Amino acid sequence: MLQAYELQPDLAELLGDANTAKLGLALSAFGTIICGWGEYLGWWSFAYVLLWAAFVVRDLRRDFEKARLHGLR
Repeated sequence: MLQAYELQPDLAELLGDANTAKLGLALSAFGTIICGWGEYLGWWSFAYVLLWAAFVVRDLRRDFEKARLHGLR
């Protein structure tokens, strides 16, 4: 789309949209896990959710640090 209209991309806005999409997908996945996982696999298995959340936090921290280094914040 940017090439079709010959617009200069706003990198801060693009990064914000990407982070918003990642957060939406993460919340959707978390809701799916909560709805079905506890009854199907047992409540002890929610320990895997903590591991998954650690990867999400690490990924978000990396993205925000990259944004700060490029002056997009």
